Amino acid sequence: MKVYVFKSLPPFLWGYTRDLRAMWALEECGIAYETVGLDCGPNGLQDEVDFGMVSPFKQVPTIDDDGYILTESGAILLYLAEKSGRLIPY
Repeated sequence: MKVYVFKSLPPFLWGYTRDLRAMWALEECGIAYETVGLDCGPNGLQDEVDFGMVSPFKQVPTIDDDGYILTESGAILLYLAEKSGRLIPY
């Protein structure tokens, strides 16, 4: 599984991005993943041409689970919880 996250942020955004939620959930669920770091420079993610093919609106976080692409941190957390059987009671 790939998770697309920010590799650099301006200091005023440290601690305010939601990509950490996806990585936290992946760790807690014990799901192996690879991070793909995206730059958040002065032009935003517009410079990441390849990422536009994965997520047309260039939203972070995004996961790619063998071709199943999902954005929005809440949806990602629910997907990971259901996939692993962890984080939510049954």
